[in-house]
Amino acid sequence: MWAQQLAQRPHGSPATIVEGHKVNYLLLVFGLPGSGKSALAGRLASRLGAVRISSDYKRTRLGLRGDYSKDSIDAVYEEMFRVGLERLKEGRPVILDGSFSSERYRQRAAQVAAEAGVPLRLIRMVANEEVTLARVGRKRHLSEAGPDAYRLLKEKFDAVSLPHLELDSSRSRPGQLVEAALEYLKATAER
Repeated sequence: MWAQQLAQRPHGSPATIVEGHKVNYLLLVFGLPGSGKSALAGRLASRLGAVRISSDYKRTRLGLRGDYSKDSIDAVYEEMFRVGLERLKEGRPVILDGSFSSERYRQRAAQVAAEAGVPLRLIRMVANEEVTLARVGRKRHLSEAGPDAYRLLKEKFDAVSLPHLELDSSRSRPGQLVEAALEYLKATAER
């Protein structure tokens, strides 16, 4: 029922409507390359009328494609946080789409949400290695992450300390993932 109400909302509404109340939030959709995070983030942004900010897109816009130095990564995330905070202050829900492999970036997102006065929600996307390697082995729209980047990030991925929903894109169809994410947002909005 709740998901049907979302689907019937006018596109571009400034905030998600849950039981008659506007709910604004910062949502991180994160995980390793090839986990399905960008696909889910795009579908959710479309469905919810949220602003989606992609690390792949920001990296390209900043002229940093191929540069994965610490300074470059910091610049990409800080630009995501800057734009996200602006949109949140405008009253728009925001979805940040990136690996967020470092706990310090996830904690920074929590600071941005607190500064905007909105809740932070996290969805970690995972997939089995066979599926993930097949995905990162193909050319994708903006992502440059191939098998080597996947393996490197997998080794360095920090444990997640913040509450989150974990979805496995290798076990569920895209529509099921969207519905699970919507149910999570609804359940956490009621807290």
